[in-house]
This record gives sequence, C-alpha cells and structure tokens, in this order.
Amino acid sequence: MKKDKLQNTTKLKEASKFIRMYVAPLVTVVLFLFILIFLLIPKVSEIFNGLDTISTLSSESKELESRLATLTDLANKSNLLVAELQIINETATTGNTEVVKFRDTITDLCNQNNIRIVSQSLSEADIIDSETLNINKGLVLQEIPFNFEINGNYQNILNFIEDLSALEEFIIVREMSLSGADTQLGTVESTMKLTIDKYQFIVRDIDIMQATYLSVPETAEINQKVLEYIDTRVN
Repeated sequence: MKKDKLQNTTKLKEASKFIRMYVAPLVTVVLFLFILIFLLIPKVSEIFNGLDTISTLSSESKELESRLATLTDLANKSNLLVAELQIINETATTGNTEVVKFRDTITDLCNQNNIRIVSQSLSEADIIDSETLNINKGLVLQEIPFNFEINGNYQNILNFIEDLSALEEFIIVREMSLSGADTQLGTVESTMKLTIDKYQFIVRDIDIMQATYLSVPETAEINQKVLEYIDTRVN
C-alpha cells in the first residue's frame, strides 16, 4: 500500500511538473495570441482608422476655412462684382429689342451728320447655327452682323465714323470700304459700305442656365481682357 501511495504521489508530482513546465506556458501563449488577435489588433486598427478620419476631417476643415474666406471676400466685393456684371449685361443684352435700338442708333447718327442711308440689312442667316443651339441649351452668345451702305459729304462721313467710335455699345467693325466720286457741283461725294457686328445673349433654357451659373466655383475669375474692357467703360 505504501508503495502504491508513493508511486501515486510521484506521478502527481510529475504531472504537476509537466503542467507547470509545458501546459501552463502553452496556455499562456494561446491566451496571449487570443488577446493579440481578437482584442488588441482590432483596437490598434480602430485607432489608426480614427487617425485617418481625423486627418481627413482636418484637411476638409482647412478647405472649408479657405472657401469661407473666399466667400467672405466675395461678399465684401459684392457691390463691385454686381457693377461689373451690369456692364457685361449692357454690353451683350438678352433682349431682341436691343437689336432694333442699335439699328435706330446708327440711323440717328447718319441723320445727325447729314448722311443718306442707301441700304441697311441684318444678316439673320449668320446669327447662329443650329448645331450651336443644340450644344448650348442654356445661354448662347449671338453675333449679329449689320450691313450698311451710306452716302454723303466726305467730311460728314468722317464725323459719322468718329461718332460711331464714341458709342458705348460694344461693336466690332468687321468690314469698311470708302469710295468717292466728283459731283456736278465740284465736290466729292463719298459712299461707304460697312459691316458692324453686334452681340447679344439668347436664353435657350432658363433652368440649365441657372444650373450652369450655380456650378461656377467661387474661385473663378473674370478674364483679364474683360476686366480691361470694363475698366475702359468705367473710366
């Protein structure tokens, strides 16, 4: 009996020693790996994701601050911008009646300088093509050529040209030709043919036009040549 008890005690000690030396460390390693894989790594990943989110939000915050500063600057210059846009609107209007007014303006200049209008016509076929209308459904810039033939005293025609150049209307003289002939009175009578281009906007679709305006970024700037033209109109 004593021998059996002694053997059992020895086996228990050996088993306990085996557990302490092999099983316990193995269990500890397994628990450590479990904690590392299922608890620690997700938390670390969550921390890094949080850092990425913070970085993204910080970048967005800086962009919004820059945009707010731009909008604030635009708000402070709103009166100037409205005045500049008004000049552009007056330069190329959206009303068909402006075309008639411009023709009447040229007629008045001729009458004021004692010049006879031989003929005048509007080249409607050259105003705008159907392809352009289909592509630009919101707002289209029209080029409207006026053809004039006038007749009168040479000096009067020179005065007419001077008055024409002084007009506030934005026009382009595309073609101009001048010829003269002696009269029975010994004077020279001049005939001038000229083509004047006038510009106006036509609104094709008000909704598309407004959407186009709203899509313009606040950082957009007016073309330098346009600004120079506005400056000449103001001064």
